[in-house]
Amino acid sequence: MVTTIPTMIVTGIISGTYFLTQEIDPSKTFAGIDPLFVYMGATAACTGLGWLVGPSIGTAVWSLMHRSKAAQMATRDREFFQHIRKMRADPTRQVMHNPLPDYYGEKIGSLHQYRKWLRDQQIFRRKASHGIKDIE
Repeated sequence: MVTTIPTMIVTGIISGTYFLTQEIDPSKTFAGIDPLFVYMGATAACTGLGWLVGPSIGTAVWSLMHRSKAAQMATRDREFFQHIRKMRADPTRQVMHNPLPDYYGEKIGSLHQYRKWLRDQQIFRRKASHGIKDIE
């Protein structure tokens, strides 16, 4: 996360200096659009690309700086995702009035959220297998 904002700013500045300093001929358009708007859109697209690439660069830098811990983290992540795969509810039992809660566990960010995710999966299993509404 620390690298996302700097990469976004750097790509925005670099693309802005390139695209916005191009000589613009007002008589020529790109698909009927004024070249200034096309260049501003390209600058915004490059800035968005910097925002998308930032976490990948941050992960690579962190892995290089913490080589001894990187293997342990990868192992712990792999074990956690295997546990998530084992504990999640069966998606084939999903119906309109009983949707599956957070199948991949993407919203888990803390132990409290993990325990809530486990409870939600259990509630879904109970509702799907018995058809009983759970009072919360």
